[in-house]
Parts: sequence; C-alpha cells; structure tokens
Amino acid sequence: MNDRAGFSLIEFIIVLVIVAIVAVITGPLLLQSTQSANTQYELSTMDNQARLAVERMTKELRNINGNTNTDISNMQSGTITFNNTDGTVVTYSLTGSSLLRNTFILLENVSELAFAYYDASGNITATPGKVRYIQFQFVVTTPQGYSQTFGNTVYLRNAVY
Repeated sequence: MNDRAGFSLIEFIIVLVIVAIVAVITGPLLLQSTQSANTQYELSTMDNQARLAVERMTKELRNINGNTNTDISNMQSGTITFNNTDGTVVTYSLTGSSLLRNTFILLENVSELAFAYYDASGNITATPGKVRYIQFQFVVTTPQGYSQTFGNTVYLRNAVY
C-alpha cells in the first residue's frame, strides 16, 4: 500500500482546466472594465480642461475694454483679437488642433473653433463698434474619437451703449 499524500496527475489537470475556464471568462470582463475606466478618465480630463478654457475665454471676452470699435481689432469666425482691460492684446485662434491664447496653448485636440458677434438687437454684426455680445464654441475630440462641444455666450461688461 502506498501512504503518500498529495494530488494525482488527473486531479491536477482538472484543477488546471477549471482555472483556465475561469480565466477565459473573467479576462475579457477585466479588460473591458479597464478600458472603460481609461475612457472615463480621458473624458473627465477633456471636460475639465475644456471647462477651464471656457472660463478663461469668457472672463477675458467679458472684460474687453469699453470701446469695442477700437478694442476689437480682428473679429473673424475662427479668431478674435482684442485689448483687455489692462491694454494687453489677446488673440484666441485655432492652429492645427491647438486652441491658442496668443502663442500659449490653452487646449489640445480641438477640431473646430467658431465665434459669432452680435449687436444690441441680437443681429449678427461685422462692425466692431456694434458688438454687444459674442458667442463662441469649440469641439474637443479624445484620441478614441469621442467629441464634445463647449462654448458660451458672453455679454461685454464694459461695452459703451
């Protein structure tokens, strides 16, 4: 009689097959949850950075000096140049996929940037002296292809009416 304790080869193979089946079932679930967490992180990061850009643009546009006739020197659909309250010239534009404030990159992965300029009656205007509020929006896209549009309507606080 053999008194040795332990597992036989058959028992070991059965346990190995069971562990392999569990791994095959749970592996894709773990991979999917990791990918989902990474996607949520990227979306959250994109959202936070874009909201900061919206806040900064809103603050600076709102504080354009009182004479929009001379303080807004360039007002196109994809760019704006103006003097802020301390006389600093500020330009917002899109270069490649970067939203720029002058030469500083404010936000990456931007696919569109648009400005619209309105007079006191709510009509679109191309005359700097008639601008009373500005709408802007931009589209940010993550590397996975998720896109979101951000923007705001900004009433010029210092505009002379």
